[in-house]
Amino acid sequence: MIKNKVLAITVIIILMASSLVIITSLNTPETMHAASPTFNSASAYKYTNENFPISVNKTKPGYYNYTINILMGAKNDTGLSPLSYHNFQKNSGNFTTKIRAPSKEENLYVFIRETAMNPKNKLTTIYSTETTYNISNPVTFNATIKTSSAPANNITVYFSVNGHSMGSSYISRIKANSSYNDNITVPGALVPRGKDLLNITTNNPSVTAPKATYFYYGHPPNYDWVYYISAAAIAFAIFIILVSGKRNTVKAPKWKRQKKTKKPKNNTK
Repeated sequence: MIKNKVLAITVIIILMASSLVIITSLNTPETMHAASPTFNSASAYKYTNENFPISVNKTKPGYYNYTINILMGAKNDTGLSPLSYHNFQKNSGNFTTKIRAPSKEENLYVFIRETAMNPKNKLTTIYSTETTYNISNPVTFNATIKTSSAPANNITVYFSVNGHSMGSSYISRIKANSSYNDNITVPGALVPRGKDLLNITTNNPSVTAPKATYFYYGHPPNYDWVYYISAAAIAFAIFIILVSGKRNTVKAPKWKRQKKTKKPKNNTK
């Protein structure tokens, strides 16, 4: 009985200590960074339905009749436009076309081939590449900046998360004593999941930017299951203590009680 009580009390103490550790961890700032990117640069990250340019500049002296072919594909090409791009017999190797990313989170594969006629009138491939873009959902950062008694011109607003640049925006002019709502949109894959610090600065000291602020990207961790298990285990431990503390009230068999109360016979002989 004593062993059962000691065991139950030990279980309660362990569970209470575990709960305190979990509660402390919930109140401690944390940042869970995304996995290391497998892409060469931030430019390889795009957000869903983003319109972005693809440019090729490969002009060579003496070459003419430039031709470019761009083929694009994705597992789900919904929203992707165009699926292919062709431009023939151009006088230079400078090409630019707009691409609209798919509307689903996935990888976008792009194949580019540029050819031209060389000085010997022979068709030659002068550029060929395969590029993969990471497509993720967009994240928008907003900032309200304010001017003083004087107007501000040529303002660049810089957005950073945890000290890493997320991008910038340009504002040509803001009137005096005015507020301006600015924002940028970036691919979600570039934003670390967890608790992050957003910092906004400008290139103009007379423009007031908002203070740095924390935000949480992604779904906060849910530890409700820990509390449910702890409550059930504590209830079970209390039950063990109560049961072990009761006296044994089971009566002895009738024949055994009769044997104990039976008086010895008197020998009158």
